[in-house]
Formats: sequence, structure tokens, C-alpha cells
Amino acid sequence: MVIHMSKRQYETEIRYEFRDITGETAKRVTEQWLLSVPESNPGMFAALEDRDRVPMRPLLPWSGEFVGKHLTALVENYLLTGDRRIAGQIREIVKILEKLQAPDGYLGPWRRERQLTGYAENSHGDYEVMEKGLKPDTTWDAWGLYHLMYGLLGWYQTSGENVCLAMAERMADLLIHTFWEQRKKLCDIGWPETNLAPVHSLAILYEETGKEKYLKAAEQIVEEFGEPEGGDYLRAALEGKEFYELGLHRWESLHVIMGLKKLYDVTGKEDYRTAFVNLWWSMVKTDRHNTGGFTSGEAACGNPYDERPIETCCTVAWTALTVEMLKLERNALIADELELSYYNGGLGAISPSGRWCTYNTPMDGSRFSSMRTIVFQSRPGTPELNCCSVNAPRIPGLVSQWAVMRGEKELYVNYYGDYTACMPGFGDPKTELRLELSGAYPVDGRVMISIDTGEASAFTLYLRIPYWSKNTVVELGGERQQAVPGTYLKIHRTWKAQEEIRISFDMSLTYWRGERNLARKACIYRGPLLLAADPSFQTEPISSYEEFRGRLCFEAGREGERVLPVPKSQAMLLVEVENRKKQKVRLCDFRSAGYLGNRYVTWFEIEMQEMPPAEFTRTNPRRLLCRADQDEMS
Repeated sequence: MVIHMSKRQYETEIRYEFRDITGETAKRVTEQWLLSVPESNPGMFAALEDRDRVPMRPLLPWSGEFVGKHLTALVENYLLTGDRRIAGQIREIVKILEKLQAPDGYLGPWRRERQLTGYAENSHGDYEVMEKGLKPDTTWDAWGLYHLMYGLLGWYQTSGENVCLAMAERMADLLIHTFWEQRKKLCDIGWPETNLAPVHSLAILYEETGKEKYLKAAEQIVEEFGEPEGGDYLRAALEGKEFYELGLHRWESLHVIMGLKKLYDVTGKEDYRTAFVNLWWSMVKTDRHNTGGFTSGEAACGNPYDERPIETCCTVAWTALTVEMLKLERNALIADELELSYYNGGLGAISPSGRWCTYNTPMDGSRFSSMRTIVFQSRPGTPELNCCSVNAPRIPGLVSQWAVMRGEKELYVNYYGDYTACMPGFGDPKTELRLELSGAYPVDGRVMISIDTGEASAFTLYLRIPYWSKNTVVELGGERQQAVPGTYLKIHRTWKAQEEIRISFDMSLTYWRGERNLARKACIYRGPLLLAADPSFQTEPISSYEEFRGRLCFEAGREGERVLPVPKSQAMLLVEVENRKKQKVRLCDFRSAGYLGNRYVTWFEIEMQEMPPAEFTRTNPRRLLCRADQDEMS
């Protein structure tokens, strides 16, 4: 696999081979979904090709996003797997898009008179509306262009194919001419939390090209944040307001907010950084659920215990935002957040087959295919397409950006699954650094890292020590290293050609005690995995769901958990515990719960001897309580 050396998103080349759940998921998603989408949903491209034809196609306000989201998912999964079939499909898509792009740069589904106006007669959330003659919806036209620009720029940065950069520039030039050269505002076309997203792609274009017009356009969008309808993302964040208190707090805003981080990258202006960091921490505090999923009912509400739907698109955007935060801050607690979201809400949104994803992955409840839950998005020619189905494959793909992060003489290891990472030219253009991690993490806490530098080499290795692991043992060359929870263990030395590091993480159960509507309940984690109760894993007969719920009562620190052997096809982790009634109850990892159609539970009745809930802090963002805390209270 040859990867273009990007100066932005993919700092330097890393080649991966995943042998664990990530590799399995990426393989299935690739074969069952990514490679089949153009053939099984040809209307994805026809919507762009037919934009000026009559009769007009019945479209969604966001129909223009589908190709761009699919392209981004392809790029990220290619970086993860190096699968040449993915590269082939990307190049075919680029050829199609090049033919479909209008001379003025437009590349969307709306007829010429309605492009970038925020209105089109054939934009309807309800498929039947056109026939009923009811009022159409607004269009998310600039949002669609943003996703296409982002996907094309991702492939340019990966492959160096200039046609992608040229297409993105033409779209950017169209936005500049349509709005700022005409003294118009992007806000005027409606839905600013979607249509202001080009601030992100314009900042990327400036970084790639150095053309001041793209920076100026991005900063003009930031000025629009201050408009009554503009979201106030900069000023309000600098004043310390919570994200959910902003005028615009739907999940799509996260793509707009990523523009602030990129503007900091290219300008160095501290206000951009401060606003971005404040907003990220606000989201962790107020709207990231126990699953690592983000938002309730598609928007921030200030309550992580809210039981409304947790949309897959929201969790994908949250993961992408958190990757950018980790690149900015290099804080192990941020990597812990990525792990939480990935292993639980992220993987939990993707079916074991890789063919379908959820729209809603609830904390307690059932999982249904998005093709059922949001079937209203289905259209002729795109029977399987919806906002989530094209977005969910990014969940494994994004691991390529945070598993290992490297600089010129430093290396951060964030992901502890079974995989190999090779880095040509690390430290010395003539050598290749090879990291091989082995073990059964996250089911087992023992991890071995083999480091092969080819020859003695001096660099700094940073190992993420999860903050849920209260007692972590790290051994290098027979010597124990001091590992502090919630930090990176920094090891600076001249490494021998081949060395081994052995790590043993503390997999003791930890708890998050609920508040508000879940004040009498708590959830349980083992390592990074949220535990769930699913009736299908129980061995004793169950008379009703209510009777099953009645068994889910525990005493913290007295469960006597026992890890059971289980086929990978059934679950990642299966733990047998004892409830307060001395009954045996089996808990599985969240990702494995509910796929047989059962209703599952993650919030349990847990006796914690009047221990108060842990307050949110920037050193304990998951509000975790551990057994040592329980013993102290006893």
C-alpha cells in the first residue's frame, strides 16, 4: 500500500494489519457493504446526474451527502486495511464525480435554478409529499458539498491524485463566488448547523494549497457564527457556555466545530483552540452517554442519562471530533474516550455481518436496522441508503487515525488490540519501525508489544495508561515502569533492534452511578467494555421480561464475577456474576447485546452503600467509581 505523505490529516505513513475485532469488522463492512453500495444503490450517483432532468427525482434535503460520506468511509477503511479493492472503487467514484461536476464547480442533486438557494420543489422528508402537493423542505446543499470536498481531500492526501484537489477547489470557488463575492451569507440558505460545515473543508484547502481566498472564506463563515441564526460557536464557547446551551446544538454542528480546530492549525490563533477545547469538554460532560454514544434525539440536551435515541451519525461525528481533539492535546484521557465510544456505542451500531447498521443504539432497549427505523429516507434507486448507513463504516475506519500516532521522533500507542503497525522512515529514512501487539485485549488485560527497529534507534514512546486501570504493570527489559492512570507513560531511550514490553491492565469492575432519571441505577464496566444483560445469554428459564429485569440487582464489589469461555460468534466477553438474590446472571459486552432481537439492559439496580455519584471532572470524565472506593466507604 502506497500512501501519499499528507501534511494534514495523515501526518506520516502507518501501515496496519488488524487481527482482532477491528480487522474482522472492517473486512465484513468492506465486503458486505462498502464494495456493494454503487451497484445496489445506483441512485446515489443518478441523483447527481439527473439534477436538471424532468420529472424531478423525489429527494431528501440531505441527498447530496450520500456520495461524500461513502467516499470518506472508503478512504478511512483503505488506510486501515490497505485493501486494493477499496482503492479501485474510490478511483471509479472519482471518475464518475469528475464527469458529473458542472463547469461552475457544482456537484449536487438540485436543478440549476435551485442550487445553493436553500429551496427546491423536490426536497421532501416524506416520500409521498410531492404527490400530495405539500410544501417542500429546505435543502442542505452546502452540507452535501462539504462532505464531497472532505472525501475528495481525504483521498488526495492519501494518494496524491491531483484531480481530487482540483474538484474540491472548484466547489470552494463556487461557494466563494455565490456568497461572499456577491455579499451574501451562507446562513441565508437555512439550516446553518449543516450548511456552515464548509468552514472545515475550506480551512483544509487553505492548508493544502496556501491560497488566501480559502482562509478568508473560512473566516467569513466564522463571522457568520455571530449572526442571530449562526450558532455562536466561537464567542459563546470562549465565554464558557455549555454546548447544549448554544442556539444550534444538533449533532451536525460538530462538523462546523471541527473547522475551528483546523483554523487553529493553520493560523495559530488561540481563540480557535480555546473554543474548540471548551466545546469538546462540554460535550463529554453533558451529552456523552455510558455507551460512548453522543446526543439524545439527535441533539445535545445537557443530560447524559437522557434515554431518547442515540443516532449512529451522532456517534460517528463525535468520534471524528475526538480524533481531532486527541491530535491537538495528546491527552491519554481523550484516547480513553475514543476507546469507550469505539468498543461500545460504535461497534454496537454495526451488525455482526457488516451489512447493516442501526439508527439508534440505546443504552437500554433493542437494536433495529436503520433500513427499518428510518426507512422514510429510502428512495427509488437508493433502497438501502440513509444518513447512517453511509456513515457507520467510518467507525472502524477512524481507528486508522488514532490507534498509533507518530511524530518525527515520538510514537503514541493508544489502541491495544491484536495488530501490527509498520512505519517506514521513522527516525531514519532507511529504516522501518515495526510494532506488533498481541493478546486478547479488551477481554484480557495482558498485552505484549514487540518493537523491531531494525537497528538501534533513539525515540520517545508514549503508552496510554487508561484511567480505569488503577493498577497497571508495565515491564521493559525486566524492569517495571511507573504507570499512572489517565496519563501517557513516557519512555525515552535508545531502543535496541528488538525489544518487548509486557503490560498488565487492571480489569477490575468499575461503576458509573446514575443521576436524574437514572438516580437509582448504575452501570458496570470491565476495562473499557460496558456490560449489558441480554436474556439470550442466561441459562435459567425466564418467564417474562419483567422477571428478567427483576434479576438485575447487584451489590457493588460483591458480584464475584467469573469470565466464561464463549465462541467469538456469540460475544466478545461473557461474565457470570451473582445478584443480591444469590442468583447467577450472565452479562456480555455491550457490542454483543441485542442482536438476536432481545431487549437488553445496561443500567442496573446496584447497591452502593449510599456512596454518592462521582462528579464529572476532567480527570474522571466517566464519573467512575471503583471497588477501592466502595471498600473505603464500607
